[in-house]
Amino acid sequence: MFTLPSYKQLKSSLGEYDAVVQFQECARLTLMTKYEVAKQEKKIEFPDFITKESAMYGIHLHNLTTKEYPNIIFQSYLIMPNSLLEEFIDDFVDDYNSLLGVNIKLPNTKSKCKLEKLIELLSNEGILDCVQQQELDLYNYYRLIRNSFAHKLPLGNLSLASIDISYFKLKYPQFNAPNEPDTLRFDDFILFTATVKNIAYQITKSIESNINWLNFLKTNKNSFPKLVKLKGDRAITYVRNCISVKYGLTLSNEDINNSIGPFE
Repeated sequence: MFTLPSYKQLKSSLGEYDAVVQFQECARLTLMTKYEVAKQEKKIEFPDFITKESAMYGIHLHNLTTKEYPNIIFQSYLIMPNSLLEEFIDDFVDDYNSLLGVNIKLPNTKSKCKLEKLIELLSNEGILDCVQQQELDLYNYYRLIRNSFAHKLPLGNLSLASIDISYFKLKYPQFNAPNEPDTLRFDDFILFTATVKNIAYQITKSIESNINWLNFLKTNKNSFPKLVKLKGDRAITYVRNCISVKYGLTLSNEDINNSIGPFE
């Protein structure tokens, strides 16, 4: 299946971050379960409970209430997926330029976010509808919540009214999301991550048919440093393996010979 180094890196980075967040969420739920027991047995309030528990680990945590902290945590989870998608966009443009032998850059459209600038760039290249509108809307919804949290900006009138909730309920029935900005849940993080990954996948797949592999091989012989030492079937196998590992495709002997060979 066709892929790009930029997409593989995004998947890897998201997977690592998912594991960290899932660990944090397990720790939070374990602590909350412990609090529920203590509340029933000792009639202790949450601020006192968390102050006592944190002191056991040399952490001085005071005046935290169950009302305020969960949404802050869930908002903070949205920061990294957005940052990783923006990194993917930069890397994707590099991959695109390398594969198609061009030197395009994101447009400087100030009213658009980075993803919207990439969509505009691809549209100018004749690649249309590479991201579904429902997923773009949801991405922008979570991005604005993330920006509000990270930069202390007002949310204004942001709400789920702009989101096609039925689309996501049908696609991800296991998630209790999306939710309003002030009532986020862990599932909002999971949904945001899944949407980021799917958007990047759609973008990656959208350029596959635009790539002329014969031209790419002809003009990128320096991408195969061991080629000068190989001949015949070994050279063909080497080139095929390089393309397969990096881009997920298996080229034919004829394609490779016509581009770089023949290898005698």
